[in-house]
Amino acid sequence: PGAADVPDGLAGPVETLMARHDWRGAAALYAQALELREAFGPRVQMGHMLKEAGDLEGAEIQYYKALALQPKDADLHMQLGHFYFVKEQPEESVRFYRQAVDLAPNDPGLREALRMGERRAADAPFKASIEAATKAMSVGRWREAEDGFRVLQAAGRDDYLHLLGHAVKEQGRLAEAVDLYQAHCDALANEGGRVAYEAELQLARALQFAGRFSEAAVHFARARDMRMQREGWVGSTDEMLDEIRNCVKRIHPSLDPAFIR
Repeated sequence: PGAADVPDGLAGPVETLMARHDWRGAAALYAQALELREAFGPRVQMGHMLKEAGDLEGAEIQYYKALALQPKDADLHMQLGHFYFVKEQPEESVRFYRQAVDLAPNDPGLREALRMGERRAADAPFKASIEAATKAMSVGRWREAEDGFRVLQAAGRDDYLHLLGHAVKEQGRLAEAVDLYQAHCDALANEGGRVAYEAELQLARALQFAGRFSEAAVHFARARDMRMQREGWVGSTDEMLDEIRNCVKRIHPSLDPAFIR
C-alpha cells in the first residue's frame, strides 16, 4: 500500500499513519478525500488500507467501487487476485489474475502473479501435507518431509519433485534423488523463464553431489545458457563457468579447463 491521489493536506498524514501501520486511520483519511471528490486511486488505496486492517468485507466493497470506475485496469485486477488469496478463496484469486493477464498480456509481472496464483489454488487441497513436509525439512526430519512430498507426487504434482529430491538426497539415496531432480527438470522444461532455469541448476548440483561430473557439467552449461538468454549476462562472477571447469577438472585432472569460456 502507498499514498496516492489525495489532497496535499492529507498526503503527509496518510503517509505518517501508514508508517505506524495505523491502517484504519489511513482508511479514514482516504474516506475524507473521497468525500471531497470521487477518484479511482484513493478508492483503491482505501481498499488496501482496509485489507491491511483485516476488514476484508469493507476492503472488498472499496475494490469493487474502484472496479466500477475503471473496469479494464489490469493492476486492479491483480490486486483483487491478491485480495482473494488473503481471503482464502484461491479459485476466485486465479480468476482475477487471469483477467489481469487478458487485459495486459505482455506484462511479465502479471503472468508471474497468475502462475503463483494457479499454484496456490492447486496447493489448497494439500495444505496439511505441504505444511508438515516443509516444517519437517526446516528441522532436518528428512523422512517425514519425504512422506509429505510423496503425497503430492502421488497426485501428479511435478512442481514439488525437487523438494522430494532434496529430502531423499539428505537421506543418502543419491541415485534416486537425481532421478527426482531430472523428472522435475523435464516437467518444467516447457515453462521457460526462471523456474526452468532453477530446475536445470538444481539438477546440475545434484549430479555434481552424486559424483556424476560429466553430466553435471552439461547441465551447468545449459543453466548458464538459459540465464544468458533471460538476462543477457551470467553475473559479475561467472560461478556456473567455474562449476563447469571444476567438473571437467574432476573428470580429467591433467587437463587445464581454463580454455572453457
